Amino acid sequence: MESTTYNANDWFVLRTKSKHEKQVALAISRLGFENLLPLFKSRRQWKERWADVSLPLFPGYVFCQFDRESWGHVMKVPGVVEVVRCGKKLAAVDEDQMRSLLIVQRTPAGQEPWSYVATGEKIRINAGPFAGVVGTLIETKGHRRLVLSVDLIGRSILVHLDTDCVDPGVAWAAYSNSSRQSPSVAVGVPFQQRSDSL
Repeated sequence: MESTTYNANDWFVLRTKSKHEKQVALAISRLGFENLLPLFKSRRQWKERWADVSLPLFPGYVFCQFDRESWGHVMKVPGVVEVVRCGKKLAAVDEDQMRSLLIVQRTPAGQEPWSYVATGEKIRINAGPFAGVVGTLIETKGHRRLVLSVDLIGRSILVHLDTDCVDPGVAWAAYSNSSRQSPSVAVGVPFQQRSDSL
């Protein structure tokens, strides 16, 4: 049987039961596993009052770092449905995409769910608090914003990074590192949050 080798630093995606993302992340933390549950603020109305609530940027998913020998323990966490796979093998998140998510979570930048962006020229930010982030420039409402995608689950988020303040000759480079010319800009649309994840 073919053996798959995993890096100890690999991150995987756990699919959870509906509305169980926070419980899963807390339980995994208590077991000592590094995890990431990106959240965003959404203003919702209940009867006659409004309130800000924290909702998952990736509804139904929690990112978790573990080695191959530990995945069985992760699967026993209440609320975990499965580890996302590619065929029969566990599938690790792309290293650049995971690094970008981790960097953005350490900044105060606003974020929101977005329709999955699979096309468009990617850039890598080389300076400032977002150094190391890889994403796709899009244009929405007359502003350029940065979209981070996780190809493994076909989901994206929009980062409210003011790209007009990023020097295109210094702070970013074409992701292929083969060009310093301005990247093409795609047009994106908001992601429609599923009602069962609210």
